[in-house]
Amino acid sequence: MDWGAGLTAPFTEEISKGIGLLLLIALAPRLVRTAFDGFVLGAFIGLGFQILEDTQYALASSAAQFGANPVGNAMFTIVMRMTMGVAAHILYSAVFGAGLVYFLGRLAEPRRRGRGLALMATAMLLHGVWDNIGGSRAETRH
Repeated sequence: MDWGAGLTAPFTEEISKGIGLLLLIALAPRLVRTAFDGFVLGAFIGLGFQILEDTQYALASSAAQFGANPVGNAMFTIVMRMTMGVAAHILYSAVFGAGLVYFLGRLAEPRRRGRGLALMATAMLLHGVWDNIGGSRAETRH
């Protein structure tokens, strides 16, 4: 249970955010020209994901303590997630987005599949390491 998020989330979340970038490329193929465009768009997709995930966690935490302090619990969760990991999804998605553009190739960016796969794998690896920090701490407590 402690390692579940770190072993599954990097794949499902980064690929899902990559699908968002693919949608943007399909909708505006001439506007997404370089790996830097993929980096910036990936960062914004990651920011949106972070906001939605923080909202989900805040709503779930409001029921803690049998709902005695829902606003306080939700605000605590939001503050903790914003201070501890606000850049996480943004960074991982930005790197994944740049890698996806390298992998696909664009008119202004030649196809470099190896570099693209390396960047996408790096984003997933970093995401997995971040999610497993809690799992490794839980292992040392036992």
